[in-house]
Amino acid sequence: ATSCKSSILEFRSSLLRMMETIVFSPFLLTSTTTQRQWIMINYFSDFYDDPSAPASRIVVELQSKFIQVYTTRLQVHAQLSGLRHIMHHHPWISSISGVVANIIILTIIILISWTRIFTMDAQYPEEDYTKGKKQPVADQRKELTETDTLKDFHKTSIETIG
Repeated sequence: ATSCKSSILEFRSSLLRMMETIVFSPFLLTSTTTQRQWIMINYFSDFYDDPSAPASRIVVELQSKFIQVYTTRLQVHAQLSGLRHIMHHHPWISSISGVVANIIILTIIILISWTRIFTMDAQYPEEDYTKGKKQPVADQRKELTETDTLKDFHKTSIETIG
C-alpha cells in the first residue's frame, strides 16, 4: 500500500520569530531549549497487514526544498483491541497471567501422574512386579480359584478311575 500525505508547518511571521529568538536567547545559548516544530501525519487510519506478504519497510520522502530537518523520528501507533491491547499496554498483567497458567497446567499434569502411580501401586502389589506378572489382585484370586477347582476335579477323576 502506498500513501502520499502533505502537511504544512505552523506559520510564524518574521516579527514573531525575532521576538521569540530574543526572549529565549539565554536558553538557546545554553542549549536548555531548542526551536522546533512537531508535525504529526497520519498515513493509514485502517491498515491491515496481509499475512502472505507482510509490510517490511516504509519510505518517507520530504519533497520540499525550503525545509531544514535536523532530526526525525518515526512513530508507529497501533490501535489494538482485545487480548492484543492488554498484552501491549499492560505487560505485567499478561506476563503474570501467562506464568500462572503454565504453573496450573504443570500442576494438573503432575497431579494426574501421581494419582496414576499411587493407584497402580494399590492395584498391583510389589511381589507381582518382581515375578514379572502385572495382573490385578482380583484377577489373580479368580485365576487361583479356577486352577484349584481344576486340580480338585482332576484328583477326583483320577481317584474314581484308579
